[in-house]
Amino acid sequence: APGIAQGKAGVALTLFMLARRQRDERLEEQAFDLLQQALVYSGKNIHFSVGSAGIGFVLLYLIRYHFIDADFYEIFDEQHRHILKTICSGQWKLKGMQEYAELLMYLDWSAGYVPGTDLRQAEEILMKRLQDYYQEIRRKQEGYFNSEEFCRCSSLLLTIYRDVEAGKEWWEKVEACCCSWQERSVVVDSIELGYKLMRYGRFHAVKDAEELGYRMLCRTLENKFCLLYTSDA
Repeated sequence: APGIAQGKAGVALTLFMLARRQRDERLEEQAFDLLQQALVYSGKNIHFSVGSAGIGFVLLYLIRYHFIDADFYEIFDEQHRHILKTICSGQWKLKGMQEYAELLMYLDWSAGYVPGTDLRQAEEILMKRLQDYYQEIRRKQEGYFNSEEFCRCSSLLLTIYRDVEAGKEWWEKVEACCCSWQERSVVVDSIELGYKLMRYGRFHAVKDAEELGYRMLCRTLENKFCLLYTSDA
């Protein structure tokens, strides 16, 4: 498999990091060989975990952090155009919030390397689908599983957005969703999301986001402490 989750691209990324840490040229050669094998992937799957978006993200990561010296546009242009075309055509289906957020992360990372106007259109389509999915979750009111998924997705999106207004719009949705679930006594604890909200609020001087993150962290730690105390007793 060529993908990032359980395939050659993911193994290559791990080996590049290990090779740099241990200063091991042999590992670096193995990593480069696996990366080349992953990059020849010509399948139609654009999903981040098993398809071309994840492979492209690995290439972007390695270029950005100077593991390799390469031209992303020259290497990945054909696959990148296929990803954009597939998104814009609407002939695809993702299974959850995190998959939408992962594709948005790929598009965000690729923006500085690939010219073209289709990128913005693809981002808008993904955001529209993500918001529709969010509304569907709120309508179905499916409880803990979806609240946990929403926390993971929101954490990822707050990492992606560098623009204060875009990030602010998303944390406001987080706040509304958390309040809705809290009214129904649904668990929405998340250390990761609380930390990301606090960091986002401090960096962009958005006090409400920082306070929401702080409250979420406190509640999560309090609940975990209570569970630990109960189990020890």
